[in-house]
Amino acid sequence: MAFSPQAVAYNGISIAQDEALAAVGVLTETKGTVSGNQPKVGAFGFTSIRVPTLRFAIAKAAVAKDLQQSSAVSSSAFGEDPTEEVPLRLCYATVTIDRVDNFTVPADALGQHISEVTYYEKFVSVQPWAKDPRIGAAFPELRSELEHLPTMPAKITVTLTDKGWEVEGN
Repeated sequence: MAFSPQAVAYNGISIAQDEALAAVGVLTETKGTVSGNQPKVGAFGFTSIRVPTLRFAIAKAAVAKDLQQSSAVSSSAFGEDPTEEVPLRLCYATVTIDRVDNFTVPADALGQHISEVTYYEKFVSVQPWAKDPRIGAAFPELRSELEHLPTMPAKITVTLTDKGWEVEGN
């Protein structure tokens, strides 16, 4: 009986997405097998089987610099519990403010001067693998974000402090 790897999601991404990341060198793909037992049909006992597996690992040489910049991927990516899965997060670009569209007149709120700022962001230092069409096909949200970020305004509230204007909560 032949078995094939199932397209299941783990760590927040599917095998198809893993394969796209492997195709552009972000992950490495290793094929293997695991042994197991399968109940015999119509009889007592088990039959030994070998099931094909795919293992994906971060290609450290390809993205070591990116991973060091990403606080989400570290040597303790599984947190305190090594069986706990966390989403795979890779640094694929840096976001910077492209332009400020407008801001409200500073107003007094509970003794602080605040203003709401509308601005546009842009990506700088986009990793080449993030622009690859295979990545865009596997991660449509990423493709859309890379294509549309400058057209979407963002809003933040800033507070006047003794150090100048600062984003609330930072």
